[in-house]
Amino acid sequence: MITGDDIRRLEEEATRVGKKLLIIETQQFFEIEVPTNINPHKYVETDECKKICADKILSGITDLYVERVYTEYNEVTGEWT
Repeated sequence: MITGDDIRRLEEEATRVGKKLLIIETQQFFEIEVPTNINPHKYVETDECKKICADKILSGITDLYVERVYTEYNEVTGEWT
């Protein structure tokens, strides 16, 4: 799920000339079995977990949907519209 922080980070990192902000939704869950002694909140931030999720996307197991496309960046408000 894309968060407001993700959108703000993308806005800050992107050079706005010739760019648009694309919001992508997967609309699917990633199911990963882990040992019972693993803290799930810490595990989702690990490189291993991110790799497993990325591999599922690259292998076509999950679908990606364009949720929104913002084409104009407002320098005054600092927001994409």
